[in-house]
Amino acid sequence: MAGLRQVFDEDRKVRIDGKLPTVIPIVDQDPAAPSALPPPDRWTWFTETQMSRAPSQHNEVTLRSVEMFIEYEPGSYVSFISPTPLMMVVAIEDVLTVTDLALQAYENALEPR
Repeated sequence: MAGLRQVFDEDRKVRIDGKLPTVIPIVDQDPAAPSALPPPDRWTWFTETQMSRAPSQHNEVTLRSVEMFIEYEPGSYVSFISPTPLMMVVAIEDVLTVTDLALQAYENALEPR
């Protein structure tokens, strides 16, 4: 994680200097290569979806987006949503959005839900 933090810091300095943000692939056929979503099944899903439904989608994302994704913890804030109604759609066997954490977040949410 320390190495990843260093990469994020370097990208931040580049952006502060007014240069373009650093981008990395969203997926890569090589699971050991740097990418936002490294597991091999993501490569298959992304490339097939891109060809069939989103041909203009580019296989790249900014490092800032990856940093924000890593720090995203919606379960920490779910109790503050009330009194706005909350509906969650939780997919069983979802490997990207972990099911048990989503269900726990729902249990922690206040009414109305």
